[in-house]
Amino acid sequence: MYPRDFFTYKSRNDNANFTEHLFDNSWGDKSKGGYETLKAGINKYFPYVWANISAKRGINSAKKRWNTFTKIGFNRRKSCQKKMIIVMQNLKFGGAEKILITFLNRFDREKYTVNLILHTKEGELINEVPPDVSIKGIVPVDNGKLINKIKRSIFFKLSKYFPIILKICLNVYLGSADINIAYMEGITTKIVSFLKGPKVAWVHTDLENNSWTDVFFKNLDDQKNTYEKFKKIVFVSEGGKTAFNNKFKNTAQDRQVVIHNPIDNVQIEKKAKIVDNDFNKWAKKTENTVRLISVGRTDPVKRYGLLIKAVTKMIDRNESVTLTIIGDGQDTHKLIDLATGYNCFYFVGFKENPLPYVKKE
Repeated sequence: MYPRDFFTYKSRNDNANFTEHLFDNSWGDKSKGGYETLKAGINKYFPYVWANISAKRGINSAKKRWNTFTKIGFNRRKSCQKKMIIVMQNLKFGGAEKILITFLNRFDREKYTVNLILHTKEGELINEVPPDVSIKGIVPVDNGKLINKIKRSIFFKLSKYFPIILKICLNVYLGSADINIAYMEGITTKIVSFLKGPKVAWVHTDLENNSWTDVFFKNLDDQKNTYEKFKKIVFVSEGGKTAFNNKFKNTAQDRQVVIHNPIDNVQIEKKAKIVDNDFNKWAKKTENTVRLISVGRTDPVKRYGLLIKAVTKMIDRNESVTLTIIGDGQDTHKLIDLATGYNCFYFVGFKENPLPYVKKE
């Protein structure tokens, strides 16, 4: 047993600190009153605040803690971090979605906190979102339930015909941010146009020939005026930029920039080594052939029919070639019918990791 003054007077203990002893007993959780519980909570959940206050009151251990926070810049980190909202339609498997995952794994966490907002919170790639990125959905998934259909319809009508109401609701639900990014055309661009703060729109496709976004706007002028609200419009290719300007003449031309999609070499090399039984069977069947691989949705805009016709001509010339299409879409059955009569086509469907196939090309 130690006498009480052992912990408070240096005459009894060289490490004694009366101020620390006194302060710990008034600031800690030894007493369970409301005020003491509040202070204990500040110590637990806001260590920077607790260390700052404690250090100013002469607590030696808190001074050391405060100095540590200061060295790593903790006292400035939260105030310096910028909040970024990124809006995406969903995280179903696709090119833009995969690129977004690459960005979410690589952004500077010292400078930004990222909130990912999905029009519908669904998709195979949700599991690949880093744990420090929060995810919110706006409308329910279209799973056939009547109530979900009604909610989705209401959202669509509000965005198209009563934008003021939706603008108020979205800003209350999502809050403000230092920068808002629409990472896809169409409904995501419409959503971000309603948010407060600087806005950036990403364009991944040829909007002149692939006009799938038009349904989300009342007319062409409505879509054009939406893009006018953005501080920057980013295109992933020069072709996409040209098509945009052909469709929306004289729209934010001084705010356009081309940024090519990033490539994560480390992840590509890692995933290319992960194979399954389907891959091994495919590799054996296509052995000793020139392997052509295409990864993407089998939708009309991809024009896979032209590729299949080109390969059939090569086969007719007795060339040893196989074409493997990785992906699903609305044209899959049409393409299979088009390839009937040839044994050089392989439709392997959706693959979460298509890289081993690409590596064998």
